Amino acid sequence: MAVLRGAAQAFNKYGFHGTSLDDIAESLGVTKPALYHYVKSKQEMLFLVREATLAAAFASLELAEARGGSGRERLISTLRDYIQSINSEDSICVISMEERVLREPFESRIIGIRDDFEARLRDLVEQGIEDGSIVPCCPKLVVFSLLGSVNWTQRWFRHGGAWSNEQVSVAVGEVLERSLSPDPSPRLLADPAKIEIEVAN
Repeated sequence: MAVLRGAAQAFNKYGFHGTSLDDIAESLGVTKPALYHYVKSKQEMLFLVREATLAAAFASLELAEARGGSGRERLISTLRDYIQSINSEDSICVISMEERVLREPFESRIIGIRDDFEARLRDLVEQGIEDGSIVPCCPKLVVFSLLGSVNWTQRWFRHGGAWSNEQVSVAVGEVLERSLSPDPSPRLLADPAKIEIEVAN
């Protein structure tokens, strides 16, 4: 787990092309030969952290399904938990913004898992349309848009900033939920930093 966390932090900070196995080994305080005990290449390392990212996505989905609720409630619950997973201080998640950095067979395997997750989210959108909690829409386009917003939080969120990880997840979830609701709230929270106070009240 420590190896994946160190790799994820390096990839998120420097990008795939800007990170070497030497950088990862140095961040972990180990030698490069020691790192090869865990992985054979930087490609394999990126595959493992991308796989872990998608595992976190599915874990968020399963948790939301267990909570129950309408299609929209389960969808937003999934996305909120996923935001917290990818932005936690001990995260091993990498949302790669670089195109086609993984080679075969790694790329096909990741695409397959990713497509399964997106299909499950589309199912939730369709269920939400059926139960009336989501306005009629194109589920595929909606899921692409939602994931674009969620994944981008990893690019701008910083620990120790004005908003906590939890506050960001709730605030972004509120924005996304409003866009799908047939009866949207007349307003959004003016300051995510006040979310804990407002929820407590």
